[in-house]
Amino acid sequence: MNVIYVYGLITIFTWTAFGETLFTGRVSKLIPEQGLMRLRLEFTNSKFLKRDDDLEFWNEGRPDVRCQAFIRGRSNEYVLAEVREWGKCIKKVGVTTGSFLFFESKEFQKTLGAAQEMMKVLLKKRAILEGYRDRNSTANYENNLRMDNINAIYQERMERLKSEWQEALKGVTELKNNNDRDMLSIDNQVKALDFEIERYRVEDENVIKDHWSLNPGQISIK
Repeated sequence: MNVIYVYGLITIFTWTAFGETLFTGRVSKLIPEQGLMRLRLEFTNSKFLKRDDDLEFWNEGRPDVRCQAFIRGRSNEYVLAEVREWGKCIKKVGVTTGSFLFFESKEFQKTLGAAQEMMKVLLKKRAILEGYRDRNSTANYENNLRMDNINAIYQERMERLKSEWQEALKGVTELKNNNDRDMLSIDNQVKALDFEIERYRVEDENVIKDHWSLNPGQISIK
Protein backbone atom coordinates (compact mmCIF):
# COMPACT_ATOMS: atom_id res chain seq x y z
CA MET A 1 0.00 0.00 0.00
CA ASN A 2 1.33 3.42 -0.96
CA VAL A 3 0.21 6.38 1.15
CA ILE A 4 0.59 9.95 -0.09
CA TYR A 5 0.09 12.66 2.53
CA VAL A 6 -1.05 16.10 1.43
CA TYR A 7 -1.02 18.47 4.40
CA GLY A 8 -4.19 20.46 4.86
CA LEU A 9 -7.75 19.19 4.87
CA ILE A 10 -7.17 16.33 2.47
CA THR A 11 -5.20 13.12 2.62
CA ILE A 12 -5.04 10.93 -0.49
CA PHE A 13 -4.60 7.17 -0.06
CA THR A 14 -3.68 5.07 -3.06
CA TRP A 15 -3.97 1.27 -2.94
CA THR A 16 -2.18 0.23 -6.11
CA ALA A 17 -2.45 -3.46 -5.29
CA PHE A 18 -6.25 -3.36 -5.50
CA GLY A 19 -6.44 -0.83 -8.33
CA GLU A 20 -8.52 1.52 -6.19
CA THR A 21 -8.13 5.22 -5.58
CA LEU A 22 -9.54 6.63 -2.38
CA PHE A 23 -9.79 10.26 -1.40
CA THR A 24 -11.08 12.18 1.56
CA GLY A 25 -13.06 15.35 2.08
CA ARG A 26 -14.78 17.32 4.76
CA VAL A 27 -18.48 18.15 4.82
CA SER A 28 -18.84 21.93 4.74
CA LYS A 29 -22.63 22.14 4.46
CA LEU A 30 -25.72 19.89 4.56
CA ILE A 31 -28.90 20.72 2.62
CA PRO A 32 -31.44 18.13 3.90
CA GLU A 33 -34.47 19.48 1.99
CA GLN A 34 -32.67 18.79 -1.30
CA GLY A 35 -30.71 15.75 -0.19
CA LEU A 36 -27.43 17.49 -0.91
CA MET A 37 -24.16 17.90 0.90
CA ARG A 38 -21.32 20.22 -0.02
CA LEU A 39 -17.83 18.76 0.28
CA ARG A 40 -14.57 20.65 0.47
CA LEU A 41 -11.83 18.95 -1.54
CA GLU A 42 -8.27 20.23 -1.80
CA PHE A 43 -6.29 17.53 -3.57
CA THR A 44 -4.89 18.04 -7.05
CA ASN A 45 -6.63 15.09 -8.67
CA SER A 46 -10.04 16.44 -7.68
CA LYS A 47 -10.02 18.15 -11.10
CA PHE A 48 -10.86 14.74 -12.58
CA LEU A 49 -14.14 14.47 -10.69
CA LYS A 50 -17.05 15.09 -13.06
CA ARG A 51 -20.73 15.79 -12.83
CA ASP A 52 -22.81 12.58 -12.40
CA ASP A 53 -19.79 10.58 -11.16
CA ASP A 54 -20.82 8.02 -8.54
CA LEU A 55 -19.54 8.34 -4.99
CA GLU A 56 -19.39 5.81 -2.20
CA PHE A 57 -18.61 7.33 1.18
CA TRP A 58 -18.14 6.23 4.75
CA ASN A 59 -16.98 7.44 8.12
CA GLU A 60 -13.48 6.55 9.28
CA GLY A 61 -14.90 5.07 12.48
CA ARG A 62 -17.30 2.72 10.60
CA PRO A 63 -15.67 1.67 7.31
CA ASP A 64 -18.17 -1.20 6.86
CA VAL A 65 -21.17 1.17 6.71
CA ARG A 66 -21.29 2.95 3.36
CA CYS A 67 -23.69 5.12 1.37
CA GLN A 68 -24.09 6.12 -2.25
CA ALA A 69 -24.14 9.61 -3.80
CA PHE A 70 -23.73 11.34 -7.15
CA ILE A 71 -21.91 14.53 -8.03
CA ARG A 72 -24.37 17.23 -9.11
CA GLY A 73 -21.98 20.16 -9.37
CA ARG A 74 -18.46 21.27 -8.58
CA SER A 75 -16.13 24.25 -8.34
CA ASN A 76 -12.39 24.55 -7.81
CA GLU A 77 -12.68 23.68 -4.10
CA TYR A 78 -16.15 22.24 -3.56
CA VAL A 79 -18.24 19.32 -4.78
CA LEU A 80 -22.02 19.22 -4.44
CA ALA A 81 -23.20 15.63 -3.97
CA GLU A 82 -26.73 14.22 -3.98
CA VAL A 83 -27.09 11.49 -1.33
CA ARG A 84 -29.30 8.48 -2.00
CA GLU A 85 -31.78 7.68 0.78
CA TRP A 86 -30.82 10.82 2.65
CA GLY A 87 -32.56 10.23 5.98
CA LYS A 88 -31.41 6.66 6.39
CA CYS A 89 -27.92 7.19 4.98
CA ILE A 90 -26.94 10.32 6.92
CA LYS A 91 -27.82 8.70 10.22
CA LYS A 92 -26.27 5.37 9.34
CA VAL A 93 -22.91 6.84 8.36
CA GLY A 94 -23.07 9.56 10.96
CA VAL A 95 -22.65 12.63 8.75
CA THR A 96 -22.74 16.14 10.21
CA THR A 97 -21.27 19.48 9.16
CA GLY A 98 -17.51 19.18 9.56
CA SER A 99 -17.45 15.37 9.21
CA PHE A 100 -14.30 13.94 7.68
CA LEU A 101 -15.32 11.24 5.17
CA PHE A 102 -13.65 8.72 2.93
CA PHE A 103 -14.74 8.44 -0.70
CA GLU A 104 -14.42 6.01 -3.55
CA SER A 105 -15.64 6.40 -7.14
CA LYS A 106 -15.52 3.90 -9.99
CA GLU A 107 -15.93 6.67 -12.53
CA PHE A 108 -13.18 8.65 -10.86
CA GLN A 109 -10.96 5.56 -10.99
CA LYS A 110 -11.67 5.14 -14.73
CA THR A 111 -10.99 8.79 -15.38
CA LEU A 112 -7.67 8.61 -13.54
CA GLY A 113 -6.71 5.50 -15.51
CA ALA A 114 -7.54 7.23 -18.79
CA ALA A 115 -5.61 10.33 -17.70
CA GLN A 116 -2.58 8.20 -16.81
CA GLU A 117 -2.67 6.50 -20.22
CA MET A 118 -2.98 9.88 -21.90
CA MET A 119 -0.10 11.11 -19.77
CA LYS A 120 2.07 8.25 -21.05
CA VAL A 121 1.23 9.16 -24.64
CA LEU A 122 1.90 12.84 -24.05
CA LEU A 123 5.21 12.11 -22.30
CA LYS A 124 6.29 9.94 -25.23
CA LYS A 125 5.41 12.73 -27.64
CA ARG A 126 7.26 15.20 -25.44
CA ALA A 127 10.32 12.95 -25.38
CA ILE A 128 10.24 12.77 -29.18
CA LEU A 129 9.90 16.54 -29.47
CA GLU A 130 12.72 17.06 -27.00
CA GLY A 131 14.86 14.73 -29.13
CA TYR A 132 14.07 16.84 -32.19
CA ARG A 133 14.81 19.99 -30.22
CA ASP A 134 18.13 18.62 -28.98
CA ARG A 135 19.15 17.63 -32.51
CA ASN A 136 18.15 21.03 -33.84
CA SER A 137 19.99 22.71 -30.98
CA THR A 138 23.11 20.71 -31.82
CA ALA A 139 22.72 21.53 -35.50
CA ASN A 140 22.31 25.23 -34.68
CA TYR A 141 25.44 25.14 -32.52
CA GLU A 142 27.42 23.56 -35.35
CA ASN A 143 25.98 26.04 -37.86
CA ASN A 144 26.96 28.91 -35.58
CA LEU A 145 30.51 27.57 -35.46
CA ARG A 146 30.57 27.35 -39.26
CA MET A 147 29.23 30.89 -39.55
CA ASP A 148 31.90 32.14 -37.13
CA ASN A 149 34.61 30.37 -39.14
CA ILE A 150 33.30 31.79 -42.43
CA ASN A 151 33.10 35.27 -40.93
CA ALA A 152 36.66 34.98 -39.60
CA ILE A 153 38.01 33.79 -42.98
CA TYR A 154 36.32 36.53 -44.99
CA GLN A 155 37.11 39.16 -42.39
CA GLU A 156 40.78 38.30 -42.75
CA ARG A 157 40.46 38.40 -46.53
CA MET A 158 38.66 41.75 -46.39
CA GLU A 159 41.37 43.23 -44.15
CA ARG A 160 44.12 41.91 -46.41
CA LEU A 161 42.33 43.17 -49.54
CA LYS A 162 41.74 46.54 -47.89
CA SER A 163 45.43 46.76 -47.01
CA GLU A 164 46.40 45.89 -50.61
CA TRP A 165 43.86 48.39 -51.95
CA GLN A 166 45.19 51.16 -49.69
CA GLU A 167 48.78 50.34 -50.65
CA ALA A 168 47.98 50.32 -54.39
CA LEU A 169 45.99 53.54 -54.06
CA LYS A 170 48.85 55.14 -52.14
CA GLY A 171 51.26 54.45 -55.02
CA VAL A 172 48.91 55.83 -57.64
CA THR A 173 48.14 58.84 -55.44
CA GLU A 174 51.85 59.64 -55.14
CA LEU A 175 52.23 59.40 -58.93
CA LYS A 176 49.24 61.68 -59.47
CA ASN A 177 50.51 64.25 -56.96
CA ASN A 178 53.94 64.27 -58.62
CA ASN A 179 52.31 64.66 -62.03
CA ASP A 180 50.14 67.53 -60.74
CA ARG A 181 53.24 69.32 -59.43
CA ASP A 182 55.01 68.82 -62.76
CA MET A 183 51.99 70.13 -64.66
CA LEU A 184 51.80 73.19 -62.41
CA SER A 185 55.51 73.87 -62.88
CA ILE A 186 55.18 73.52 -66.66
CA ASP A 187 52.14 75.86 -66.71
CA ASN A 188 54.08 78.46 -64.75
CA GLN A 189 57.01 78.16 -67.14
CA VAL A 190 54.70 78.53 -70.16
CA LYS A 191 53.14 81.65 -68.67
CA ALA A 192 56.59 83.12 -68.02
CA LEU A 193 57.64 82.39 -71.61
CA ASP A 194 54.45 83.96 -72.98
CA PHE A 195 55.25 87.09 -71.00
CA GLU A 196 58.78 87.22 -72.43
CA ILE A 197 57.46 86.52 -75.95
CA GLU A 198 55.11 89.47 -75.74
CA ARG A 199 57.92 91.58 -74.40
CA TYR A 200 60.25 90.84 -77.30
CA ARG A 201 57.69 90.51 -80.10
CA VAL A 202 58.74 92.49 -83.36
CA GLU A 203 56.03 93.58 -85.81
CA ASP A 204 56.52 93.25 -89.64
CA GLU A 205 55.76 96.93 -90.36
CA ASN A 206 56.73 100.00 -88.46
CA VAL A 207 54.43 102.50 -90.34
CA ILE A 208 50.91 102.84 -89.08
CA LYS A 209 48.48 103.83 -91.83
CA ASP A 210 45.71 106.30 -91.03
CA HIS A 211 42.34 104.91 -92.05
CA TRP A 212 41.17 108.46 -92.86
CA SER A 213 43.62 108.67 -95.67
CA LEU A 214 42.49 105.38 -97.12
CA ASN A 215 38.83 106.50 -97.55
CA PRO A 216 38.70 110.22 -98.53
CA GLY A 217 35.18 109.81 -99.93
CA GLN A 218 33.82 109.17 -96.52
CA ILE A 219 34.86 112.73 -95.42
CA SER A 220 32.27 115.48 -95.96
CA ILE A 221 32.96 119.17 -95.62
CA LYS A 222 30.14 121.52 -94.72
